[in-house]
Amino acid sequence: MQPSSNVTSIQIDVYLRVDPDRILMESFAGIGLTKDEAITDGIQNFVANSFHVLLAAFYRDGDDDQVETEQWDINGQSRRVTIGNMGIRGTVPNPDEPPTAWFKALESQIKASSLPPGTHWVRCYYSQMQNQPTALEVLLDNGDWGAVRSEMLQVNWPQGEDFYSVRVFLVVQDSEG
Repeated sequence: MQPSSNVTSIQIDVYLRVDPDRILMESFAGIGLTKDEAITDGIQNFVANSFHVLLAAFYRDGDDDQVETEQWDINGQSRRVTIGNMGIRGTVPNPDEPPTAWFKALESQIKASSLPPGTHWVRCYYSQMQNQPTALEVLLDNGDWGAVRSEMLQVNWPQGEDFYSVRVFLVVQDSEG
């Protein structure tokens, strides 16, 4: 979005120790007229996009009506995938058709990947303004997942004059038994 002297923006980072050697990190923007408003917005952004995924995947065994828990075949192994709500900010080009078709491309890329056993987390974030992409981020375990990002660049993302962004966060875990 265009910088403005009357808008405050912040970044909130949330850390979760997944095991003794690995820390999951999720980052969220907060925007408001004051620092307090920006913090509130950032916390709401976290709750809407990742909080319920973390609860369901790590603390409630998938029991949360704010997530989808599915079984995916990834690299020949059945894996439990906890998928958060698709977060949309800004003004989408066609409000009657939210930009969701890209998720199937992401799902296909994850299913075709060679994720090793264990717990992994994925975030995909896309933004655009004035009919031009401004960001495309695909992270696996906090790091750039360049191969999947390259494939996601091929997606026919909806374009519009106004700013909008979409993001999804998911956790992949070994299936039990």
